[in-house]
Amino acid sequence: MNKSITNFAALIFFSIPFLVNCQHDDHIGYKGEVFWSAKNKHAHLLYNRAVSSQSHITWGTGNHTSSPVPLGAVGPEKYVNQLKGIIDNTEVGKVTQQAIRDGVNVILMIGDGMGFNHMSLPIYMRIAEHNSEKTYFEKIMDVGASGVVLTNTINGVVTCSATAASSISAGYKNWMEIVSVDTNGYPVETSLELAEKLGYVTGLVTDAGITDGTPAAFYAHTYNRNLENEIAEQLIGHNIEVVFGGGVAKFIPKGTKLKDFAYYKNSSYINEMFSEREDEKNLLTGFEANGYKIISNKNDLMNLDSSTDKVLGLFNGGGISAAVDRDTEITGEPSLVDMTTKALELLDRKDKNFFVMIEAGRIDWEAHDNDAGAIYKAVEEMNNMLGVCYDFQKAHPNTLLIFTADHETGGLGIAYTKVSEENLFKKKLSSGDLWHSDTDPLFFEQFKKLKSQKSSIYKIFGEAKSEEQLFEMLNNNSDYKITREDAQIIFDVLHGYKKAK
Repeated sequence: MNKSITNFAALIFFSIPFLVNCQHDDHIGYKGEVFWSAKNKHAHLLYNRAVSSQSHITWGTGNHTSSPVPLGAVGPEKYVNQLKGIIDNTEVGKVTQQAIRDGVNVILMIGDGMGFNHMSLPIYMRIAEHNSEKTYFEKIMDVGASGVVLTNTINGVVTCSATAASSISAGYKNWMEIVSVDTNGYPVETSLELAEKLGYVTGLVTDAGITDGTPAAFYAHTYNRNLENEIAEQLIGHNIEVVFGGGVAKFIPKGTKLKDFAYYKNSSYINEMFSEREDEKNLLTGFEANGYKIISNKNDLMNLDSSTDKVLGLFNGGGISAAVDRDTEITGEPSLVDMTTKALELLDRKDKNFFVMIEAGRIDWEAHDNDAGAIYKAVEEMNNMLGVCYDFQKAHPNTLLIFTADHETGGLGIAYTKVSEENLFKKKLSSGDLWHSDTDPLFFEQFKKLKSQKSSIYKIFGEAKSEEQLFEMLNNNSDYKITREDAQIIFDVLHGYKKAK
């Protein structure tokens, strides 16, 4: 192991008592039940440090940043022309609502946490693989609008998903944690609600929980995004024809398991999950009474009749599994492409316009974990999902398709490194000159290894029971390799061993 990693590891070892016992650090991260505690947050950092000479991936933080985010749009020029250049995220909400008032179909796609560098990963991958077929991010930005979106709150620079999504949904700035209410706490009309009022059919699709900050901002109104039990109840108050995502644990009575309900009895991957409600309310019966068909797995989704009027598909107790971890044969969960394809099929009705918000939420979740390989798979899934929507838009010109992000997560970067004098890169040019360089730009052959990752780092950290198992699992998982010493250090941090003593 190189000297810099050894020194860094020593620093971590001497810091472990502080890291493990520090009350503030024990609550680092977003959604503690999903993401890291203090100790495995630092394990992620150590892993990235151990492979950094191979991957060149850098991270600024495990949280959100102020970095502007990309936007692309195709459709009627009246709206597309307003989404070019540097714009505020509220402009997305205003333009979307204008289109709805004018009787235009709207597909709004949000890559949660997706900054420019996240979006560039599949673009650089196709370049590295000498693939001339552009990504759908590129195609949409080439033929339509190409924008840079500022994401700040009303009184600060860095935002959260609920606040940013509220700006995108309603066209209003606000404070952190607020879900589609104004600064006095009163509801503001969202694009989805406007569409409902004007007789549109509507849809929400996400791979996060349906009560999470981004989807909630389109139908709920509350001063705090963490009131997810109340947010779940507000969903019943709407008539959203297509609802696909995760988060069903917020909809069943306290103390019950998903297998207690007929819809989930045979969904073996998730049916042991418990309710996350604090009361005895069964919200699923409310949806059933309102005429919804309730489905729970990919098979249900794929067999759903296109004439279905209203459907609630919640495919996990919490968020749907990461794209890199999702094995349909094991989990029974649909992909975002599956959900998007079916949603457009159900919403495309001859007698009505539609509005749908589709979120690729796992980009943000994997970025909180600083897991570049998992992010690559999540962004690639969004690109494939964009392809479905782009083809639909071309066949239905009265449709405005917008993709953007609510914020950037993690400060993702790829940086060059320097090599020693004896390792200079050299090449004799046909001109007779001898090219040489001491800068490693992350050669494409090394970058392509990012694609090799098979599971999320979070999943491996949770499953490894020994240093040797961690070493084998990490090295079998990716073409970026670690040493046994790296594995020992990471394992010790994960389990809070106080080696400094």
